[in-house]
Amino acid sequence: MRIFLLLLLPIAALGFAPAPVFRERPNDPPTVLKRLQGGWRGVSYLNNGQNQMSGSAFRVQLEKDRWRFLVGTPPSQTNAYTITIDTKANPMRIDWREGGSHLKGIFALSGDRLHYSFRSATQDYPRSLTAPAPEDYVLEVEREKLE
Repeated sequence: MRIFLLLLLPIAALGFAPAPVFRERPNDPPTVLKRLQGGWRGVSYLNNGQNQMSGSAFRVQLEKDRWRFLVGTPPSQTNAYTITIDTKANPMRIDWREGGSHLKGIFALSGDRLHYSFRSATQDYPRSLTAPAPEDYVLEVEREKLE
């Protein structure tokens, strides 16, 4: 009987052990994609150092793997893409595809700010967000606050 109790005690103790803590990996593609979800308000949109949206508001809306670009007040959709991300690349990469259109980009997500740069898929990915090539479009957006 004592042997039975001695064998049962460790098994019973495991029943009271705390559950393992699930931690998201910060650069896992599903985690990053989840952080990208929602509405983003345009802050800047540059190409070759020139403002591409003078006087026009723009927004980005992400829902699952759908990226919508909206321009104007009230906003109207200009483009919608399916996106894929590569979070192992440095900087992280993003691809936009819709129909025969394909854009290659890089991005950095820091809190409520998203910086990204893109160019035509006929070229390689942009190399830098801070020192863009003349053909790179560089955008900054901030998360829209819920009111």
